Amino acid sequence: MTAAFAVAAAVAVALLVVLVVMQRSGRSRVDAERQRADSLSAEAQSASSAQSELRQRLQQAEAALAEAERRIQQAEAARADAEQRIGDAEQRAADAEQRAAEAEQHKVSAEAARSGAAHLADDAQRRAADAEQRTADVQRRLEQAQRQAQQQAAAADQRTADLQQRLEQAQQQAAAADQRTADLQQRLEQAQQQAAANSRGGTRAARGAGKAKGAAGTSAASGPVGMPDEHSLWELERLRLQREWQDVAGPSVPLPVPWDATIGAALAVELEIIREQVGTPSSLHPSPPTGDSAGQSDARANAAVARVASEALRHLARRCEDLVVSVGADQTVTIVGTVEPGASVPDVSPLVAVSAGVGVDLQVTPDEHRLTLRVQRTS
Repeated sequence: MTAAFAVAAAVAVALLVVLVVMQRSGRSRVDAERQRADSLSAEAQSASSAQSELRQRLQQAEAALAEAERRIQQAEAARADAEQRIGDAEQRAADAEQRAAEAEQHKVSAEAARSGAAHLADDAQRRAADAEQRTADVQRRLEQAQRQAQQQAAAADQRTADLQQRLEQAQQQAAAADQRTADLQQRLEQAQQQAAANSRGGTRAARGAGKAKGAAGTSAASGPVGMPDEHSLWELERLRLQREWQDVAGPSVPLPVPWDATIGAALAVELEIIREQVGTPSSLHPSPPTGDSAGQSDARANAAVARVASEALRHLARRCEDLVVSVGADQTVTIVGTVEPGASVPDVSPLVAVSAGVGVDLQVTPDEHRLTLRVQRTS
């Protein structure tokens, strides 16, 4: 706009200069120059009008330029906003991709967890089945234990009743022994009086009194007067069995069976001691003796048979599941021991050699799961 105004001013100045020159050159040209001046003035006016129009257009152009700049700024702002939105969108896309990757990872983890859960469920079911099986086993064992406890309680009750009966029998035997002791004491006093009255037979009377006194001591512990010397072996066996029985049952408990100095009584006590100490079940089947087989004439041999049979029972008790003992009418003892499957048959060969030295024949018949012993006198 300023340049156009300058051009117009220069043109006007030039025209004025021309006019001045033309005035100096002559009037003739004045009119022409005036005309020309008028035309120039008209042109100047036209130029001024054009300048005004140019100014107006320049103003419009500046306004348009400002509007364009404003729109450019708006466009740049819109572009910046678009770029920001694009950045946000790209960030959201990246977040979405990360979430998708995390979701995929979670899916894989979920699959692994589900597989592990299925495995744990199978394991839990297997353990539950095992627990049920163990529970059933425990229940079965408990029932067996209860039945065994009931059987043992019944056996204990039976043993208690037997012990009570044996105690009563022992008390009766003790009373009878006291009575026999009093009788023997009376006989001793009578023998002493007779010895004092008969001086010539004093030595024989004193000897008879000594024998009567010794018989009194033996009778008070074992039985009736008049036993032969061989029965001292039975008395020794009774003392041994009583000592071992009281070691397991109590110091004042009498023998579990009435003592009659027979093989059956000795083996019955021996089996009771084994049952209390070891727990091996057993049964005894004695036969009543006949005639002198009871031991009146061969007490020494019968005592040896009982002793060998007792030792054989002690040897088999810890190696056999059960013992079955029978005593024949001829005082022959048969022992049958059942051996646990897979276990070796007990070796009783040392006892066989010892038995022969005391006049007892010990015959051994081994089997796969059974051992049979036959104990009898050699003559």
